[in-house]
Amino acid sequence: MVVSFPTNDGLTITPVIFPRDELPAVRGSLERHLLDGLGLVGDFAEPFRGGVRVERIRAMGDLPNFFRKPYGGGWALVGDAGYHKDPILAQGISDAFRSAEWLADAIHAGFSGARPLGEALAEYQRVRDEHFAPMYDLTCGMASLEGISAISLW
Repeated sequence: MVVSFPTNDGLTITPVIFPRDELPAVRGSLERHLLDGLGLVGDFAEPFRGGVRVERIRAMGDLPNFFRKPYGGGWALVGDAGYHKDPILAQGISDAFRSAEWLADAIHAGFSGARPLGEALAEYQRVRDEHFAPMYDLTCGMASLEGISAISLW
């Protein structure tokens, strides 16, 4: 699977995603697998041939997917620390901002006396888990790369 999108300073990031069982071979020849992966998408590789790489090619392995209890005595978690899923859909930072907002609301409710802090934090966890569960399931399914075919978002 190949995804490409602009980032800062006129740069582009282009993840080329391979099935997990291919990771040892990919790590053995990153450049070749990158170009082969780009070549699978029509003429997609052509713009990259004249481009300048500003970072090294990186290979990521098995990424854990989980929900953790996001609070306890004197601590709380947001973002990937409390809930992590494969980055294939690039939702992590949005999820972190959302979690931080819900956590801030819970802390405010607890510290202002509107409700007991433990109750407000438990509600934060319930809302977070309920809201993110469908995207979590979708992401874990997509990250398996089973049944993925070429699609265009533009």
